[in-house]
Amino acid sequence: MKCPEKVIELKNLELDIKGKLGEITISERFKDWAIKHLHELRKTEVDSDTLVLKGKHKELEDVIKNLQPLTLNKSRQAVEDELEKVRTSKVSSNKRQNPTNCEVLSLELRDQGSNLGHPP
Repeated sequence: MKCPEKVIELKNLELDIKGKLGEITISERFKDWAIKHLHELRKTEVDSDTLVLKGKHKELEDVIKNLQPLTLNKSRQAVEDELEKVRTSKVSSNKRQNPTNCEVLSLELRDQGSNLGHPP
């Protein structure tokens, strides 16, 4: 079956379309309404995005608020552990360098015993 429409070359079709589009006009009233409507839609989108962003910001603040005590406690514990290591190290070092009174007395008694002919 043969198509009843006449054949149009692509080049001619493009010229016809451009010509028809050139004949179409948009009224100023419609153009003003469309631009105003687009601005209103955009404003609504911005307001909606702002609300979502504020909600997410509030959620983030809540998460940070809940995490701060946890991180502070963990940090505090790490500092206390490190201080305990330093204290233990200093006490151990001081014992080697400065024996306690009991240790000094024990050493003196041992030395006196060896001077008296008693085994240490």
